[in-house]
Amino acid sequence: MITLTKICQSQEIPMHALNTGWNSLGSISYVTVIEETRVNRWMRGREFLLVSTLTLLKISDLDHFVQMLCDNRCCALAVKITEGHPIPNALVESGARHHLPLFALDPNTSYADVMGPINELLVKDERKTFFDALTAKHLLDTPDPKLEMLELDGVKDLRAERLAVMECNVTMAPDNMIPEANGLWPLLDDTASLLSDTLERLKNGNVIDAYVLLRDALDLRTLVFFNTEQSSGTFYSSLREGLGSSSPLYIGISTPCRCDEGSEAARQARFALSASGLASGQDGTLLEFADVEFFSLVESLARDVHASPLFEKCESLRDYPTLLNTLTVYFRHNEQIKATSEALYIHVNTLRYRLDQIKRITGLDCSKSPDKIKLFLGVVHLRQREWEKSRE
Repeated sequence: MITLTKICQSQEIPMHALNTGWNSLGSISYVTVIEETRVNRWMRGREFLLVSTLTLLKISDLDHFVQMLCDNRCCALAVKITEGHPIPNALVESGARHHLPLFALDPNTSYADVMGPINELLVKDERKTFFDALTAKHLLDTPDPKLEMLELDGVKDLRAERLAVMECNVTMAPDNMIPEANGLWPLLDDTASLLSDTLERLKNGNVIDAYVLLRDALDLRTLVFFNTEQSSGTFYSSLREGLGSSSPLYIGISTPCRCDEGSEAARQARFALSASGLASGQDGTLLEFADVEFFSLVESLARDVHASPLFEKCESLRDYPTLLNTLTVYFRHNEQIKATSEALYIHVNTLRYRLDQIKRITGLDCSKSPDKIKLFLGVVHLRQREWEKSRE
Protein backbone atom coordinates (compact mmCIF):
# COMPACT_ATOMS: atom_id res chain seq x y z
CA MET A 1 0.00 0.00 0.00
CA ILE A 2 1.34 3.43 -0.96
CA THR A 3 0.70 6.03 1.73
CA LEU A 4 1.22 9.78 1.92
CA THR A 5 4.09 9.09 4.31
CA LYS A 6 5.95 7.13 1.62
CA ILE A 7 5.34 9.88 -0.93
CA CYS A 8 6.50 12.60 1.45
CA GLN A 9 9.64 10.60 2.22
CA SER A 10 10.52 10.32 -1.46
CA GLN A 11 13.39 12.63 -2.37
CA GLU A 12 12.33 12.56 -6.03
CA ILE A 13 9.05 14.43 -5.61
CA PRO A 14 9.61 18.24 -5.51
CA MET A 15 6.82 19.51 -3.24
CA HIS A 16 6.22 20.75 0.30
CA ALA A 17 3.24 20.49 2.65
CA LEU A 18 0.90 23.46 3.16
CA ASN A 19 -0.89 22.03 6.19
CA THR A 20 -0.59 19.34 8.85
CA GLY A 21 -2.84 17.23 11.07
CA TRP A 22 -4.08 14.88 8.35
CA ASN A 23 -3.90 11.09 8.14
CA SER A 24 -0.48 10.35 6.65
CA LEU A 25 -1.26 6.61 6.39
CA GLY A 26 -4.17 6.95 3.95
CA SER A 27 -3.58 4.75 0.92
CA ILE A 28 -3.24 6.12 -2.62
CA SER A 29 -4.45 4.29 -5.72
CA TYR A 30 -4.10 6.85 -8.53
CA VAL A 31 -2.41 10.12 -9.44
CA THR A 32 -4.05 12.41 -11.98
CA VAL A 33 -4.49 16.05 -13.05
CA ILE A 34 -7.69 18.02 -12.47
CA GLU A 35 -9.03 19.44 -15.72
CA GLU A 36 -12.76 19.05 -15.07
CA THR A 37 -13.46 20.80 -11.75
CA ARG A 38 -16.78 19.01 -11.25
CA VAL A 39 -14.82 16.21 -9.62
CA ASN A 40 -17.86 14.23 -8.47
CA ARG A 41 -18.40 13.29 -12.13
CA TRP A 42 -15.14 11.41 -12.56
CA MET A 43 -13.35 10.72 -9.28
CA ARG A 44 -12.94 7.07 -8.30
CA GLY A 45 -11.56 7.60 -4.79
CA ARG A 46 -8.06 7.40 -3.29
CA GLU A 47 -6.58 9.84 -5.83
CA PHE A 48 -3.54 12.03 -5.38
CA LEU A 49 -4.69 15.05 -7.41
CA LEU A 50 -2.69 17.75 -9.17
CA VAL A 51 -4.09 21.16 -10.08
CA SER A 52 -2.73 24.52 -11.23
CA THR A 53 -3.60 27.88 -9.72
CA LEU A 54 -4.95 28.84 -13.17
CA THR A 55 -7.51 26.03 -12.93
CA LEU A 56 -8.40 27.15 -9.40
CA LEU A 57 -9.38 30.57 -10.82
CA LYS A 58 -12.36 28.85 -12.49
CA ILE A 59 -13.75 27.77 -9.11
CA SER A 60 -15.98 30.32 -7.41
CA ASP A 61 -16.45 28.43 -4.12
CA LEU A 62 -13.20 26.81 -3.02
CA ASP A 63 -14.64 25.53 0.25
CA HIS A 64 -17.34 23.64 -1.66
CA PHE A 65 -14.66 22.33 -4.02
CA VAL A 66 -12.56 20.99 -1.13
CA GLN A 67 -15.67 19.46 0.42
CA MET A 68 -16.38 17.64 -2.87
CA LEU A 69 -12.83 16.31 -2.93
CA CYS A 70 -13.21 14.94 0.59
CA ASP A 71 -16.65 13.48 -0.13
CA ASN A 72 -15.13 11.61 -3.07
CA ARG A 73 -12.25 10.31 -0.92
CA CYS A 74 -9.42 12.40 -2.31
CA CYS A 75 -6.11 11.50 -0.62
CA ALA A 76 -4.28 14.77 -1.27
CA LEU A 77 -4.18 17.83 -3.50
CA ALA A 78 -0.93 19.25 -4.89
CA VAL A 79 -1.08 22.74 -6.40
CA LYS A 80 1.21 23.92 -9.20
CA ILE A 81 1.91 27.63 -8.79
CA THR A 82 1.51 29.55 -12.04
CA GLU A 83 3.44 32.82 -12.32
CA GLY A 84 1.35 35.70 -11.08
CA HIS A 85 -1.25 33.44 -9.48
CA PRO A 86 -0.35 32.38 -5.91
CA ILE A 87 -2.16 29.67 -3.99
CA PRO A 88 -5.40 31.18 -2.61
CA ASN A 89 -5.55 31.54 1.16
CA ALA A 90 -9.15 30.32 1.00
CA LEU A 91 -7.92 26.96 -0.35
CA VAL A 92 -5.39 26.56 2.47
CA GLU A 93 -8.03 27.47 5.07
CA SER A 94 -10.53 25.01 3.58
CA GLY A 95 -7.90 22.28 3.45
CA ALA A 96 -7.19 22.75 7.15
CA ARG A 97 -10.91 22.85 7.98
CA HIS A 98 -11.70 19.64 6.08
CA HIS A 99 -8.38 17.89 6.94
CA LEU A 100 -7.41 17.56 3.27
CA PRO A 101 -3.62 17.24 2.77
CA LEU A 102 -2.38 20.12 0.62
CA PHE A 103 0.99 20.41 -1.10
CA ALA A 104 2.65 23.11 -3.19
CA LEU A 105 4.71 22.49 -6.33
CA ASP A 106 7.37 24.95 -7.47
CA PRO A 107 6.66 26.93 -10.66
CA ASN A 108 9.44 25.05 -12.49
CA THR A 109 8.03 21.66 -11.52
CA SER A 110 6.08 19.82 -14.21
CA TYR A 111 3.23 17.42 -13.55
CA ALA A 112 5.44 14.65 -14.94
CA ASP A 113 8.01 15.37 -12.20
CA VAL A 114 5.37 14.36 -9.65
CA MET A 115 3.39 11.73 -11.54
CA GLY A 116 6.47 9.75 -12.62
CA PRO A 117 7.83 8.90 -9.13
CA ILE A 118 4.35 8.26 -7.71
CA ASN A 119 3.41 5.94 -10.57
CA GLU A 120 6.71 4.12 -10.10
CA LEU A 121 5.87 3.58 -6.41
CA LEU A 122 2.39 2.36 -7.36
CA VAL A 123 3.76 -0.13 -9.91
CA LYS A 124 6.27 -1.53 -7.39
CA ASP A 125 3.53 -1.81 -4.78
CA GLU A 126 1.22 -3.58 -7.23
CA ARG A 127 3.94 -6.10 -8.00
CA LYS A 128 4.58 -6.70 -4.28
CA THR A 129 0.84 -7.05 -3.65
CA PHE A 130 0.55 -9.61 -6.45
CA PHE A 131 3.28 -11.88 -5.08
CA ASP A 132 2.10 -11.46 -1.47
CA ALA A 133 -1.38 -12.53 -2.59
CA LEU A 134 0.06 -15.66 -4.20
CA THR A 135 1.79 -16.55 -0.93
CA ALA A 136 -1.37 -15.83 1.08
CA LYS A 137 -3.55 -18.01 -1.16
CA HIS A 138 -0.99 -20.79 -0.94
CA LEU A 139 -1.11 -20.66 2.87
CA LEU A 140 -4.92 -20.87 2.81
CA ASP A 141 -5.31 -23.55 0.15
CA THR A 142 -2.39 -25.90 0.81
CA PRO A 143 -2.69 -28.49 3.62
CA ASP A 144 1.08 -28.66 4.23
CA PRO A 145 2.73 -25.51 2.82
CA LYS A 146 6.52 -25.40 2.64
CA LEU A 147 7.05 -22.30 4.75
CA GLU A 148 10.82 -22.25 4.28
CA MET A 149 10.29 -21.75 0.52
CA LEU A 150 7.74 -18.92 0.78
CA GLU A 151 8.41 -15.19 0.97
CA LEU A 152 6.23 -12.36 2.24
CA ASP A 153 7.11 -8.68 2.36
CA GLY A 154 7.79 -7.57 5.94
CA VAL A 155 8.24 -11.12 7.28
CA LYS A 156 11.71 -12.62 7.82
CA ASP A 157 10.66 -16.23 8.35
CA LEU A 158 7.10 -17.54 8.12
CA ARG A 159 8.07 -20.47 10.35
CA ALA A 160 8.50 -18.02 13.25
CA GLU A 161 5.27 -16.13 12.59
CA ARG A 162 1.69 -16.54 13.77
CA LEU A 163 -1.28 -16.04 11.49
CA ALA A 164 -4.82 -14.76 12.00
CA VAL A 165 -7.42 -14.72 9.23
CA MET A 166 -10.23 -12.15 8.98
CA GLU A 167 -13.30 -12.57 6.79
CA CYS A 168 -16.21 -10.30 5.88
CA ASN A 169 -19.00 -10.39 3.30
CA VAL A 170 -20.89 -7.28 2.20
CA THR A 171 -24.17 -9.16 1.66
CA MET A 172 -24.41 -9.29 5.46
CA ALA A 173 -24.54 -5.49 5.75
CA PRO A 174 -27.82 -3.93 6.92
CA ASP A 175 -29.91 -2.73 3.97
CA ASN A 176 -29.84 0.87 5.16
CA MET A 177 -26.01 0.89 4.94
CA ILE A 178 -25.85 -0.14 1.27
CA PRO A 179 -25.42 2.84 -1.12
CA GLU A 180 -28.49 3.05 -3.34
CA ALA A 181 -26.71 4.28 -6.46
CA ASN A 182 -23.94 1.73 -6.78
CA GLY A 183 -24.97 -1.13 -4.51
CA LEU A 184 -22.51 -3.31 -2.63
CA TRP A 185 -19.24 -2.49 -4.40
CA PRO A 186 -18.63 0.90 -2.72
CA LEU A 187 -19.34 -0.70 0.64
CA LEU A 188 -16.72 -3.39 0.03
CA ASP A 189 -14.25 -0.77 -1.20
CA ASP A 190 -14.83 1.43 1.86
CA THR A 191 -14.39 -1.55 4.18
CA ALA A 192 -11.17 -2.61 2.42
CA SER A 193 -9.85 0.95 2.79
CA LEU A 194 -10.83 1.06 6.46
CA LEU A 195 -9.13 -2.26 7.13
CA SER A 196 -5.96 -1.39 5.22
CA ASP A 197 -5.67 2.01 6.94
CA THR A 198 -6.18 0.41 10.36
CA LEU A 199 -3.73 -2.43 9.73
CA GLU A 200 -1.15 -0.03 8.29
CA ARG A 201 -1.23 1.91 11.57
CA LEU A 202 -0.79 -1.33 13.53
CA LYS A 203 2.11 -2.31 11.28
CA ASN A 204 3.81 1.05 11.76
CA GLY A 205 3.23 0.72 15.51
CA ASN A 206 4.95 -2.70 15.50
CA VAL A 207 1.75 -4.44 16.66
CA ILE A 208 1.89 -6.69 13.58
CA ASP A 209 4.58 -7.56 11.02
CA ALA A 210 2.52 -7.70 7.83
CA TYR A 211 -0.95 -8.17 6.34
CA VAL A 212 -2.41 -9.24 3.00
CA LEU A 213 -5.88 -8.31 1.72
CA LEU A 214 -7.61 -10.68 -0.70
CA ARG A 215 -10.90 -9.61 -2.28
CA ASP A 216 -13.41 -10.77 -4.83
CA ALA A 217 -16.90 -9.64 -5.83
CA LEU A 218 -18.51 -9.76 -2.37
CA ASP A 219 -15.88 -11.07 0.05
CA LEU A 220 -12.87 -9.57 1.75
CA ARG A 221 -10.34 -11.88 3.39
CA THR A 222 -7.33 -10.59 5.29
CA LEU A 223 -4.30 -12.48 6.57
CA VAL A 224 -2.45 -10.84 9.46
CA PHE A 225 1.04 -11.91 10.54
CA PHE A 226 2.71 -11.24 13.88
CA ASN A 227 5.72 -12.71 15.65
CA THR A 228 5.94 -14.41 19.02
CA GLU A 229 7.00 -11.20 20.77
CA GLN A 230 3.90 -9.35 19.58
CA SER A 231 0.79 -9.87 21.70
CA SER A 232 -2.28 -11.23 19.94
CA GLY A 233 -4.37 -9.61 22.68
CA THR A 234 -2.89 -6.22 21.82
CA PHE A 235 -3.61 -6.88 18.15
CA TYR A 236 -7.28 -7.74 18.78
CA SER A 237 -7.88 -4.77 21.08
CA SER A 238 -6.04 -2.36 18.75
CA LEU A 239 -7.95 -3.68 15.75
CA ARG A 240 -11.29 -3.31 17.52
CA GLU A 241 -10.38 0.24 18.57
CA GLY A 242 -9.20 1.10 15.06
CA LEU A 243 -12.34 -0.17 13.38
CA GLY A 244 -14.66 1.34 15.96
CA SER A 245 -18.17 1.72 14.57
CA SER A 246 -17.01 3.05 11.20
CA SER A 247 -17.88 -0.11 9.30
CA PRO A 248 -21.41 -1.54 9.24
CA LEU A 249 -20.06 -4.98 8.40
CA TYR A 250 -19.49 -7.96 10.62
CA ILE A 251 -15.94 -9.28 10.46
CA GLY A 252 -15.08 -12.79 11.63
CA ILE A 253 -11.53 -13.42 12.87
CA SER A 254 -9.73 -16.64 13.76
CA THR A 255 -7.62 -17.41 16.78
CA PRO A 256 -3.83 -17.10 16.19
CA CYS A 257 -2.24 -20.19 14.68
CA ARG A 258 0.93 -21.32 12.94
CA CYS A 259 1.32 -20.22 9.33
CA ASP A 260 1.01 -23.82 8.12
CA GLU A 261 -2.49 -23.94 9.65
CA GLY A 262 -3.96 -21.34 7.30
CA SER A 263 -6.85 -23.52 6.13
CA GLU A 264 -8.02 -24.05 9.72
CA ALA A 265 -7.70 -20.32 10.44
CA ALA A 266 -9.82 -19.58 7.37
CA ARG A 267 -12.47 -22.05 8.57
CA GLN A 268 -12.58 -20.37 11.97
CA ALA A 269 -12.92 -16.91 10.41
CA ARG A 270 -15.76 -18.07 8.15
CA PHE A 271 -17.59 -19.66 11.06
CA ALA A 272 -17.13 -16.58 13.27
CA LEU A 273 -18.64 -14.51 10.47
CA SER A 274 -21.56 -16.90 10.07
CA ALA A 275 -22.28 -16.71 13.80
CA SER A 276 -22.42 -12.90 13.84
CA GLY A 277 -25.42 -11.68 15.76
CA LEU A 278 -25.74 -14.89 17.80
CA ALA A 279 -23.08 -14.19 20.40
CA SER A 280 -24.25 -12.28 23.44
CA GLY A 281 -23.21 -8.64 23.42
CA GLN A 282 -21.58 -8.80 19.99
CA ASP A 283 -23.07 -5.68 18.44
CA GLY A 284 -19.81 -4.37 16.97
CA THR A 285 -18.06 -5.24 13.76
CA LEU A 286 -15.42 -7.69 14.99
CA LEU A 287 -16.35 -11.21 16.09
CA GLU A 288 -13.59 -13.52 17.34
CA PHE A 289 -13.83 -17.27 16.88
CA ALA A 290 -13.09 -17.72 20.58
CA ASP A 291 -16.39 -15.96 21.33
CA VAL A 292 -18.44 -18.33 19.17
CA GLU A 293 -16.46 -21.58 19.44
CA PHE A 294 -19.36 -23.13 21.34
CA PHE A 295 -21.60 -22.58 18.31
CA SER A 296 -19.10 -24.51 16.22
CA LEU A 297 -19.57 -27.45 18.57
CA VAL A 298 -23.33 -27.11 18.09
CA GLU A 299 -22.91 -27.46 14.34
CA SER A 300 -20.79 -30.56 14.83
CA LEU A 301 -23.55 -31.97 17.02
CA ALA A 302 -26.18 -31.14 14.40
CA ARG A 303 -24.37 -33.31 11.86
CA ASP A 304 -24.57 -36.32 14.20
CA VAL A 305 -27.55 -38.46 13.16
CA HIS A 306 -28.11 -39.55 16.75
CA ALA A 307 -28.57 -35.93 17.84
CA SER A 308 -31.07 -34.96 15.12
CA PRO A 309 -34.13 -35.20 17.44
CA LEU A 310 -32.69 -32.25 19.38
CA PHE A 311 -33.18 -30.01 16.34
CA GLU A 312 -36.29 -31.39 14.66
CA LYS A 313 -38.88 -29.45 16.68
CA CYS A 314 -37.26 -26.13 15.76
CA GLU A 315 -37.44 -26.80 12.01
CA SER A 316 -40.99 -25.39 11.91
CA LEU A 317 -39.65 -21.95 12.90
CA ARG A 318 -38.20 -21.57 9.40
CA ASP A 319 -41.73 -20.70 8.29
CA TYR A 320 -41.96 -17.94 10.92
CA PRO A 321 -39.00 -15.57 10.34
CA THR A 322 -40.29 -12.99 12.84
CA LEU A 323 -40.47 -15.59 15.60
CA LEU A 324 -37.06 -17.00 14.67
CA ASN A 325 -35.53 -13.52 14.84
CA THR A 326 -37.29 -12.90 18.16
CA LEU A 327 -35.82 -16.08 19.61
CA THR A 328 -32.36 -15.19 18.26
CA VAL A 329 -32.43 -11.77 19.94
CA TYR A 330 -33.89 -13.32 23.12
CA PHE A 331 -30.90 -15.67 23.46
CA ARG A 332 -28.45 -12.98 22.42
CA HIS A 333 -29.64 -10.89 25.35
CA ASN A 334 -29.38 -13.78 27.81
CA GLU A 335 -33.16 -14.32 27.97
CA GLN A 336 -33.73 -10.92 29.55
CA ILE A 337 -37.29 -9.86 28.71
CA LYS A 338 -36.73 -6.11 29.06
CA ALA A 339 -33.43 -6.04 27.12
CA THR A 340 -34.90 -8.21 24.35
CA SER A 341 -38.05 -6.11 23.95
CA GLU A 342 -35.96 -2.93 23.79
CA ALA A 343 -33.67 -4.45 21.17
CA LEU A 344 -36.70 -5.47 19.09
CA TYR A 345 -38.54 -2.16 19.71
CA ILE A 346 -41.62 -4.02 20.95
CA HIS A 347 -43.62 -4.03 24.19
CA VAL A 348 -42.74 -6.70 26.76
CA ASN A 349 -46.27 -8.12 26.41
CA THR A 350 -45.70 -8.48 22.67
CA LEU A 351 -42.51 -10.38 23.39
CA ARG A 352 -44.28 -12.69 25.83
CA TYR A 353 -47.00 -13.29 23.23
CA ARG A 354 -44.36 -14.27 20.66
CA LEU A 355 -42.68 -16.65 23.11
CA ASP A 356 -46.08 -18.26 23.70
CA GLN A 357 -46.46 -18.63 19.93
CA ILE A 358 -43.06 -20.34 19.77
CA LYS A 359 -44.20 -22.70 22.52
CA ARG A 360 -47.40 -23.52 20.61
CA ILE A 361 -45.59 -24.13 17.30
CA THR A 362 -42.60 -26.12 18.60
CA GLY A 363 -43.99 -27.61 21.77
CA LEU A 364 -40.95 -26.23 23.60
CA ASP A 365 -41.25 -23.92 26.61
CA CYS A 366 -38.56 -21.24 27.11
CA SER A 367 -39.14 -21.33 30.87
CA LYS A 368 -38.05 -24.99 31.12
CA SER A 369 -34.32 -25.69 31.00
CA PRO A 370 -34.40 -28.84 28.79
CA ASP A 371 -36.69 -27.10 26.26
CA LYS A 372 -34.60 -23.93 26.42
CA ILE A 373 -31.47 -25.90 25.48
CA LYS A 374 -33.25 -27.49 22.51
CA LEU A 375 -34.49 -24.09 21.33
CA PHE A 376 -31.04 -22.56 21.66
CA LEU A 377 -29.40 -25.38 19.73
CA GLY A 378 -32.12 -25.14 17.09
CA VAL A 379 -31.67 -21.39 16.62
CA VAL A 380 -27.92 -21.72 16.21
CA HIS A 381 -28.38 -24.51 13.67
CA LEU A 382 -31.06 -22.68 11.64
CA ARG A 383 -29.07 -19.45 11.54
CA GLN A 384 -25.97 -21.32 10.39
CA ARG A 385 -27.96 -22.99 7.60
CA GLU A 386 -29.39 -19.64 6.52
CA TRP A 387 -25.89 -18.22 6.23
CA GLU A 388 -24.60 -21.22 4.27
CA LYS A 389 -27.55 -20.95 1.87
CA SER A 390 -26.85 -17.24 1.32
CA ARG A 391 -23.31 -18.15 0.22
CA GLU A 392 -24.47 -20.60 -2.48
